Amino acid sequence: KKALYEVVRECYVDCDTALFGCRPFAFIHDEIIIEAPEGRAEAAAKRLEQVMSECMKVYTPDLPADTDSGIMRRWRKGAEGSGIWEDRDLTEKEIKAIKEADSVWAACVAGGVEPNRAEEIRNAEAA
Repeated sequence: KKALYEVVRECYVDCDTALFGCRPFAFIHDEIIIEAPEGRAEAAAKRLEQVMSECMKVYTPDLPADTDSGIMRRWRKGAEGSGIWEDRDLTEKEIKAIKEADSVWAACVAGGVEPNRAEEIRNAEAA
């Protein structure tokens, strides 16, 4: 909870941090989920990891406080931290939804992928 307090403070008060301007919207057990501007998402994710580790070390200084973050346009249960966007294997259901979507944007939402990947999948179908 100390980490959540610090993240919220940086998001709304401390304009000298990568989290400033981001918006926390979920706190689930030991996860903090934030919304960040796309251009600053990677820096915000790194700062979030740093704040969470530093706050954990206050209470458990002798234990490692490892953190991991992932960046995605659409939250997906079970997503693993993987840097920007989430390079993961898609399920057959997700691939089918991408191929059947009316537009690239709809394909992004259906498959939880960035536009370039959605276009590649859709173009592969046409080839």
